Amino acid sequence: MSQNGYLSTASYIKSEITTISSTSEDPLTNCVGKTTYNKGIEIIWDIVKSQIKITNQNYIDEVKKIEEKNINYDNYWIKVVLATGNEVKVSPNIFSNHSFYIQRLIKESKSKMLVVKCTSFDPIALQKVLFYITYGVLEFSLDEVGQIARVAASFEMSNVMNDIELSLTSFGTYPSHLLVKILSISCHEDYLITIKTKKLILQIVNENLSKLLQSKEFFKLSPSALVKLLNFDELEVIDEVEVFRIAMYYLIVGNNQLYADPILNCVRFNNMNDIEIKAVHNISETYGDLYTKAILNYYIENDLLYQKNNNEERVRNMNLLCKRNKGNGSISVIMKTLEKKYFTLMKHDS
Repeated sequence: MSQNGYLSTASYIKSEITTISSTSEDPLTNCVGKTTYNKGIEIIWDIVKSQIKITNQNYIDEVKKIEEKNINYDNYWIKVVLATGNEVKVSPNIFSNHSFYIQRLIKESKSKMLVVKCTSFDPIALQKVLFYITYGVLEFSLDEVGQIARVAASFEMSNVMNDIELSLTSFGTYPSHLLVKILSISCHEDYLITIKTKKLILQIVNENLSKLLQSKEFFKLSPSALVKLLNFDELEVIDEVEVFRIAMYYLIVGNNQLYADPILNCVRFNNMNDIEIKAVHNISETYGDLYTKAILNYYIENDLLYQKNNNEERVRNMNLLCKRNKGNGSISVIMKTLEKKYFTLMKHDS
């Protein structure tokens, strides 16, 4: 029993299902919009197309100042070699103004003609970043943002990275497909999204958790994204059994059993009491998946023996983490309904 007084444990499978609205998504009203920030940044977003356009007036003003100095770059430039073999010339003042990495190269180089080979980067993403620091405009889809962020992070362009990350949290509304995209982007290890933005995105997803769980888009989450979400200390759950139910739903219904161990490790079994451990066991038995049952035994088998034989209790998870009880029981209601639909479908198919 949680501190809030909602039973989220003992009656999981046997309890009568509480009905909830079958509508998981509100109709999209604000599909296109604009967010303006007082630091000279304007972000135009399109939710349906998952596209973003950033305009940074500060970058435009900086380029104008450089142009007013009438500097001749004929013998003083940076040549960027793309993966396609094409070459792009960039003003050293502009490039170094945005890139700490380029600053170091210029300081260490004895030649005024610096050549930077960028064959490991997506050429379109690289050109978009160079266009942004030169003209102050960056347009991309969420399918491209990972490669663009990788370029910005690799060149140590902290301001550009801040702008890109800011755009991910600037949408006027967040339907499920958008939640899945931004969370998966933030959790991709190659994109180097900052911890600050990861926390903001996790909070956005957390605030829309009920909606996401009821959407088919939930199964499009990458395993690493789900691990990040289920590890979130502020997750809106009433207890760890709700976390377990989310995990099992993703693993079994989404055919993601392969990732059972890292995902089940997100459930803080150390913070469960005897009733909750039994509830977890019953849920696993009801799903009946042999592989996830075997993985689950790594975490709770000793506890079941402890309850039966009074043996010494053992640590279950890799880490000891805080208790989570910020929810109000709504996740249990949602998960019971989703489970009932799944079990009914499986019974009908058999």
